[in-house]
Amino acid sequence: MQTDVQTAIIGGGIVGASVLYWLAKLGHTDTVLIERRELTSGSTWHAAGNTTYFGPYPAMTRLFAGSIRTYQQAEAESGQSIGFHQTGSLRVAATPRELEQFHAFSPRYQDLGIPYHIRTPEQVAELHPLVDVSAIYGAAHTPTDGHVDPTGATQACAQAARKLGASIERHRPVTELYKRDNIWVIATEKGEITAQNVVMAASFWSRELLAPLGLNVPLYATQHHELITEPIPELAGRKGEIPALRDSYASCNIRQEGQGLLVGIYETEPKFWALDGIPKEFAEDLFPLKQIACYRISNG
Repeated sequence: MQTDVQTAIIGGGIVGASVLYWLAKLGHTDTVLIERRELTSGSTWHAAGNTTYFGPYPAMTRLFAGSIRTYQQAEAESGQSIGFHQTGSLRVAATPRELEQFHAFSPRYQDLGIPYHIRTPEQVAELHPLVDVSAIYGAAHTPTDGHVDPTGATQACAQAARKLGASIERHRPVTELYKRDNIWVIATEKGEITAQNVVMAASFWSRELLAPLGLNVPLYATQHHELITEPIPELAGRKGEIPALRDSYASCNIRQEGQGLLVGIYETEPKFWALDGIPKEFAEDLFPLKQIACYRISNG
């Protein structure tokens, strides 16, 4: 058990595991990742696993591209499958201005060596049979996009880091973080760990852990809607999955899940959750399930 390290990482989701992995790749293995439960028990467990190369800014695009390469690299080094589905994705243009912006992004993707195409509405209809193309002007198509299994990707990074000499402590909740003689002390339910550096990767738990240090991190959880449909006849018997679909005006993303669809919606006025503190027992939990009936509505 590592109790005195150069760097301690708090949080065992995809962020913490990725940091642990890259520190190890860069030669820093005097490290430990501390997780209160199992790896991915927090935000990562709730993730849809979507991966995209599309970013509105060059730095974001490079970050997205590096993340996908990291997952694939960790898979090769660890032998742990990341469950990658390369479906491609379409980001639809609802206005002529948006389509112009998509065209302006083309040189960036060419410089980065990332496949990127502008598709006409007719081409979008060929790629995605469920899109009504009468209301769009085209779409940006990134054919190497897809989605991963969030747990698999996290485990791949963690196992690859372990092979390089990094350590992971599970089932070790952090109760307090403070400095003593210019050294960080991470108090846990199983004793103290000291470190020269601390990386906070605890998602919305970070606010409560950092507040005693006088750091006000405005990071709060919001209630987020996710819809999973029943099987859709148009998807039955297809070879491969349809591209993921993103619409900035509707603020949602849609991808295939089995023979149905997984829909993630980003609410314009989200409801905040647990403003007074995250319940101690919260882990792989969902909010109360609501089943809704969906009907197809046709003209006439």
